[in-house]
Amino acid sequence: MDTNNLNLFSNYNDVLKVEDLQKILGIGRNLAYQLLTDKKIIGKKVGHSWIIAKSNLIKFILSEDENASTDNI
Repeated sequence: MDTNNLNLFSNYNDVLKVEDLQKILGIGRNLAYQLLTDKKIIGKKVGHSWIIAKSNLIKFILSEDENASTDNI
């Protein structure tokens, strides 16, 4: 992904919710939670909800590590 395209995230807060992950990545709820619990995307569980720093999502997207791919899930 070209870093210029990261401006697409400017409409989102610096702290994301699971629903934001779903919209941005075009994935379902179960996969979003699996990426978080498997620590492929770093987030924090606060109470019953997850919060994700936007920078962590960007790191995941820019990662060239094949273990970060959703294809393996």
